[in-house]
This record gives sequence, C-alpha cells and structure tokens, in this order.
Amino acid sequence: IDFLPGRDIGAATIITISPGLAPETVIIDVKDRALLDDFESYGCDDELREIWKTVSGTAADLFLDADARESGYAMRIQYGIGPGYKRYAKIERVVSQDYSGGAWFTFWLKPDGSDRELEIRIRDSNKKYWRAKIRLQEEEAHVSAIPVESFESSAEGVLDLSEMQVITLTIRKGDGGDGTGTIYFDDFRFPAMPPTNVEADNAIPQRFALLQNYPNPFNPATTISYALPRSSHVEIAVYNARGRRVRTLLNASQPAGRHAVEWDASCFSSGVYFYRITAGDFTAIKKGLLIK
Repeated sequence: IDFLPGRDIGAATIITISPGLAPETVIIDVKDRALLDDFESYGCDDELREIWKTVSGTAADLFLDADARESGYAMRIQYGIGPGYKRYAKIERVVSQDYSGGAWFTFWLKPDGSDRELEIRIRDSNKKYWRAKIRLQEEEAHVSAIPVESFESSAEGVLDLSEMQVITLTIRKGDGGDGTGTIYFDDFRFPAMPPTNVEADNAIPQRFALLQNYPNPFNPATTISYALPRSSHVEIAVYNARGRRVRTLLNASQPAGRHAVEWDASCFSSGVYFYRITAGDFTAIKKGLLIK
C-alpha cells in the first residue's frame, strides 16, 4: 500500500483487513523530514554549542533561550563585528540528513533592526557553496522563507539538498554600522512549500528563477513562484501537451523580488501542462500535472 502522512508526527497505526485473513496492525513512526533544528533536543547551552559551532576567531556567543517565544526554545546569538572584532560573526553546523524534496528554506527569525546583512551559506559534498542574503531591518519576529532555487553560486546548476553537508550563518555590516547585536532563530526547515504565516523577507534575488509549482500534482489550483533580480515586464502563460497556449496568467511589469501567481484550473481537463515565464531576456519552462 501507499501511505502518505500529513503534517503531524508521531506514531501512525495502520490496520489492514483482507477477506479470509485476520486483521494485521502495523505501527509506522512518522518523522518530520523537513526539520533541520527546532532546538528542543538540547538540555543546555553546551549541548547546543556541540552542534552549532562558532567559527574560530569570530565573536558569536550561542545560548538556548526560553523567553524569545511563547513556548519552547530558540537559539540566541550575541555577536560583535567591526573594530575590536572581525568584520563578520559566523556560526555553522554539520548536516547529515537528506532534505531532497524540499523547495524552501524557512526559519523563525527575530532580527535586531541593525540593517546588517545575514548570509545563509550551504556547502555541498562537492565543496560547492550556495548563498542567500537578507537584511536585518526590522525587530519584529517573523517566519522567513527563501526558495532553494534562489540560492546563488558561482557553480553551475541548482542546489541539491541531498548533497548538503554544512550550513553557515554569517552576520556582516551590510548597510548597518559596526558594533554588537542579538538575534534569535528557531525552526530551521526545508519544506516542500512555505508555511501560510510567512512574511516577506528582505532578500533580493541575484538571478531570475522559475520555481516548480506547488502543489504538484494539483486539483484544481496551484501556485507558481518566480524571482526577479530587477524590475521587468513579466509574462507567464500555460500551454497544453500539444503546445497550444490555454491561459495567460500574467502580463505586466513587476519590481525586483519574489512573486507568485495562482492558476485555477477548474475549467481544464486532467493532464500535463507547461507553464512558461518570459522576463526581459530570461525564459524558462516547467511542467505541472493536473489530476481530477
């Protein structure tokens, strides 16, 4: 049988019944395969520092914090950059789990309003580095989400989460000043889609990107996300398997940033469809499957 668990984790009980046979019970342990760290498994600061390590020579002190959120722990980073410190503060951890299937990197963040820069860097098994950056502009806590396809690298291709080995968080001066600060993190995940309470982060994409629609397969609606490194006239159109255009979803100028458009296919029959984006000189095509 095929078993597709929902968002809940824990023990799932499946009872199989077949004519002429006694019922059989199977217990399946359902794990959150998208979770990198929610900081609930550490008993003290020292245990946290065994996993998340301050890079030698940088000023970044790590603590478990029970007051940042209404329940559970968060990771608190107290850092310093500039005169008296290095030009950056950096922490990192080794990653051993396979997160293939994830399309987003999401995390709970409480910035310090310093207007400094946070760089998330991932190193893969081929020693390639992939980066995404956001600005620590505000002080309100929020959930930030970055599409995996938006991580930048000098290498060719797209970040493969099955090859991820190390994740690094680096704080630099950016548009802010030198000095000290405190930021909080929680719930690092690589889900197939971002949670519904995501607020826009301050990351401006470094390149054009068309993401895989979600959900896929879908019925009847799906969301198509894309990234623009600069203001562009954008056209997104849907084609059937014969190459005939069946719907234009967008034809307008848009600012730099991450955007999304929804396609409601209630009036279309099941099958494979292709969606294409044209933004300036950039063109990309991906495939979606409608099942009714």
